[in-house]
Amino acid sequence: MDAIERKDARAIKDKFSPYAVEHIEDLDGKIDRFIEEFPGWNEEYELSDTFERWSNHGKITNILTPSYDFVVDGKTYCMRIIYYQESDEDESKLGYYSIQIMELYTNSYSSDVYMHGVTGDPDILLWDYTKDSQ
Repeated sequence: MDAIERKDARAIKDKFSPYAVEHIEDLDGKIDRFIEEFPGWNEEYELSDTFERWSNHGKITNILTPSYDFVVDGKTYCMRIIYYQESDEDESKLGYYSIQIMELYTNSYSSDVYMHGVTGDPDILLWDYTKDSQ
């Protein structure tokens, strides 16, 4: 989180796995956009830390998926990171796989938002979708 707070593009990129670096189209451009559009923490955030672990014929995969909920200028955001901590099947996936950030609206996502899970493609996904207040 320190690299994100410092808006350090190099440090953020270094967190991504070799697999993600190879498969995310225009990763440098997406990191720059993420840094530019990230609204900041406003000093506080709430962390919900989850993980998934499974075995495939004895090969273990362990993925952390922390999400951070925070409020900036009256808007509530959620940032989720998919992070491979262990992968006997594909060690090139170790590290960040995906960063997803979106604005929340009254504790629900807008209908246009789809937050993919760990089986999706690696990416940096940014949303600023809001429901019409009318």
